[in-house]
Amino acid sequence: IAQHGSRWGVIEKGHAATSAQWLRQVWQLVAEVLYFPEAYQHTGESTVPGKFELFKDKGGKFRFRLKASNGQIILASQGYKTKVSAKNGIASVQRNSAVDARFERKNGKGKFMFNLKATNGQVVGTSEQYESEKACENGIKSVAKNAPGAKVEELAA
Repeated sequence: IAQHGSRWGVIEKGHAATSAQWLRQVWQLVAEVLYFPEAYQHTGESTVPGKFELFKDKGGKFRFRLKASNGQIILASQGYKTKVSAKNGIASVQRNSAVDARFERKNGKGKFMFNLKATNGQVVGTSEQYESEKACENGIKSVAKNAPGAKVEELAA
């Protein structure tokens, strides 16, 4: 399996007339990757959308978390008394994540994080703590990218 530019492909032995030709194709690709690595770097973007997971915590409250396409949790909610309230919180994240001004950036003790706020100023989601401001900004970009179209998966208690 090999990537050429933004496309992935498979070099199959059956497509070459001889084993020598197949081996030459493999070595040519290896040489290209070594000499032109920037052409073969993965952008980190995925076509698989993020998702919200809705669940009931040990205390009986409903919570949700937004996961990026790589499975990393990028936003977590407070506890809600009802499932309907938690679903309303998800809808608020989906709406408000498109507005950069709704992200409240925070730092302290060398750590960075953010809250996403609704139009009424209420916090609807909180990030993890990041080691750098750049990582925090990437987390905000990931929420803005993943939240609007993310499906909701209800997890069993």
